[in-house]
Amino acid sequence: MRMVGFGRLAVGLALGSGFFALAQDGPTRPEPGVSRWRDAASAYRITLDSGRLTSPQGPLEALHGPEPALRALTLDRPRSEPMSRSRHPRRRWTLAVLLLTLAGGRPAAAQDEKAAEGPSSWLPILKQQAAEYEIVPRGGSKKVLKPLPEPILRWTQPVRGGDDGAVFLWVLDGRPEVVGTIFTWRGGGPRVMQHEVHSLAPTGLDATWRGKPMWHPDRPGLAFKPVPEAPAPATSAPARLRQMQAVAREFSASSVHEKTGRNELRLMPRALYRYKPTDPGLIDGTLFCFAHGTDPELFLLVEARRDGNMAEYRHAFARFSDLELHARHKGHDVWDAPRGSMNDRSLIHAYYVVEELDAETPEDYRRVSKGR
Repeated sequence: MRMVGFGRLAVGLALGSGFFALAQDGPTRPEPGVSRWRDAASAYRITLDSGRLTSPQGPLEALHGPEPALRALTLDRPRSEPMSRSRHPRRRWTLAVLLLTLAGGRPAAAQDEKAAEGPSSWLPILKQQAAEYEIVPRGGSKKVLKPLPEPILRWTQPVRGGDDGAVFLWVLDGRPEVVGTIFTWRGGGPRVMQHEVHSLAPTGLDATWRGKPMWHPDRPGLAFKPVPEAPAPATSAPARLRQMQAVAREFSASSVHEKTGRNELRLMPRALYRYKPTDPGLIDGTLFCFAHGTDPELFLLVEARRDGNMAEYRHAFARFSDLELHARHKGHDVWDAPRGSMNDRSLIHAYYVVEELDAETPEDYRRVSKGR
């Protein structure tokens, strides 16, 4: 994970009864009597990576815009650094992260493009490969879907393979139709460029990449079901967002690996995307993500839908892993998926290698690609 400088960004942590400010010169000294909170804050080792606060548990919050922002997060303290010898070594601690751009500085998200996309960044290549897709829904609409100009998530997965990856969204009439990731990794052999896609569309799709047929799911990508015991959708957009966030927290998910067994996935602290479709029957919607570290493994869509005079929340899952997956609502099993099948491009979820090159860096990739 490439580090970028703080510049003149100040980051403050409010943890329990102690507040800690971290800046380029390091943390301030807390008042006497709060060393326990100071130690708790320092254990998170929060850093700034490409405009996103990160910790050993994964990204905290992206920085959006020049205005100050306050975010409340709940994180697991690293297991290797227990808070104390109490009976609860894995307490969860709520942090308020205050992001302030000081006078004369710039927001991290507004750092110049050269710094954000330097020699170690694959982002321009990932964006280019996403833009080279042409996806057309079957049925009534013949509009060509294009990805949003920026990814909704950046991720890495050094354990299972994934030096750098970005998740993109293809949208039609305000609603996401396809979610896909472009990522790259290199083991002992050539550089691999790999794609993974999942249909979110109500119809089949036909996708080409660089003019060649690539993916052709022949059925709808999602199966929505009512959210058990959910409240009626609120009338205001801010209230609905709070409701959808609360609904997402009622779900949990896990993956099953043949060597490590069952692994609990982490629900990312906020929705990756919120949408307001033009369909009059669809009031509001959000896309949430369960991840392993920062690697997305399962997407959860929560939508407020209207049927006549009735409105309700419905949900659907979209797998984003080749592993066996399970999802629960308030502890009860509600969804599962078996081990995935690579290279079957007729499925609603598909993943495949598109290129293998002798390239270590983005510059190597561009040079080799140009010579082919």
